[in-house]
Amino acid sequence: MHIDYSQQESEMKRYNELLEKADLNNPCDRLVTDPLKIFSHLFTKLGMEGANPNIIIGSVIYKRIDGTNYIDQITTYYNNSTTSKKYTNNRAMYDEFSPYLQEDEVYELITDFINCETIYNTTAKLHLTYTNLPIHQKGSETIEYRTVLIEHSNEFLINNCRDSRFYDFLFRRIHQQAFGSQDARDDLIEDYSQRLARRWVNEEIFPYGYNLYDKVHNLSLLKYEGEESKGQIIFIDEFKAEYHENSIIEFEKRISLRDSENLRSIRKLLEISHDDVFLICDGEYIRGTGVFSDNYRYKYRHNIYNDKVFTIKFNSQGCWELRNNKNDIMINVSYGIPSLPKQVIDRNTFNNECKKIFGTCCDEDEDCYEDVWNFIEEARKQKHGTMIVINELAAEEAQRLSRICFPIKPALINDLNLIYGLTSIDGAVMLDPMGVCHAIGCILDGVSRDDIGNSARGARFNSALRYINYCVDKEMKVLVVIVSEDGMIDIKTKDNLFE
Repeated sequence: MHIDYSQQESEMKRYNELLEKADLNNPCDRLVTDPLKIFSHLFTKLGMEGANPNIIIGSVIYKRIDGTNYIDQITTYYNNSTTSKKYTNNRAMYDEFSPYLQEDEVYELITDFINCETIYNTTAKLHLTYTNLPIHQKGSETIEYRTVLIEHSNEFLINNCRDSRFYDFLFRRIHQQAFGSQDARDDLIEDYSQRLARRWVNEEIFPYGYNLYDKVHNLSLLKYEGEESKGQIIFIDEFKAEYHENSIIEFEKRISLRDSENLRSIRKLLEISHDDVFLICDGEYIRGTGVFSDNYRYKYRHNIYNDKVFTIKFNSQGCWELRNNKNDIMINVSYGIPSLPKQVIDRNTFNNECKKIFGTCCDEDEDCYEDVWNFIEEARKQKHGTMIVINELAAEEAQRLSRICFPIKPALINDLNLIYGLTSIDGAVMLDPMGVCHAIGCILDGVSRDDIGNSARGARFNSALRYINYCVDKEMKVLVVIVSEDGMIDIKTKDNLFE
């Protein structure tokens, strides 16, 4: 598939012309609504549903009188309303020798204005500037600058992007799709995100002069003796075995990762890697294998922003992830489609979510939902993914769904092997808040609505939201845990119905 970038550039030029002429009291859909649809869709495809994008239009009228710069008026359009303020003798604290403002100066003026006028709280958000900045000459000494800010949740970044390099790279280029296209089709957006991910990996992370992204992806598709791709590769520039204190085996003959004919041999060698054992690559050649513990990665953590040490972990056929030297996930790739890492849910986060829904169920708050959490922890090992429903009326629901599930006599299941087996079949597992299991293989019913669900997401996601909607209608307290194939946990409650 080919993206016509010349057409996008033409669209962006028209967008800038609209931005320059727009009435900020009532901007047209082309300025706000249409780009926002594409942003939201692109965010969803990249696994960024929690980013909650919004678009802000800002204007700064700037005067230069007798060689001195003054701010005359600042206006913002946000959430269908306009806020504006005129200034008197407000001297601009910028370069007195320049009659023009720079992009970062306009950006700073608008964000400061937003804070000072308490339009909304920027401390909970992150704002990124759309780089094209139309300048409208209103007179010999008066210039108006207009720009667009993309607002999204700073909390999302904190929870999902411990290493934000891919995220930053996306946002330096993402406006080209949102502001330069009217088309939010899945195939175009997937192709666009793939191109960006491939360019980022090949040019900014591994600038070795060949298409490493596709080599790694093709490697992830290969099976060895019927088994899906597992294992991991550590990338170290200028690798020398004698420099490392770890257990290292160096091959006599290096194996070129650049050469596609070697991929089957490398796939075979991946069987060696597990836990702290990695294949070792200098960027172009597989050099050997060795043990690299967390202590090793911590020791060399200063290299993290020097593109020195990275790891690629293969999770299943077509699925792999790139990690930095702190072992943080930078990007997930599933069958060529990139996404940002999902939030890592720990015991405390899960307990807090349960308390919000079900309240405190025991004297020691921190252990209230220990049995449920232990069940989930074992279910995470299920390589095909699964879904766990925690319902305050689990016993009644097991009977109501008895024709489309396997009700069991209530049991608190602690045997880890049994949990793994129960979650290996299709359908959800039904637990009550104390961790007692009431049914397995549940096919969840629910209430469909036009404004609930997302066709870009999988069946588990949409099934969970429909069931939660049903429970809300019946005034039942429920929490659904979706375990993905890579073991990541996604918690859904009534608060997620319209995300």
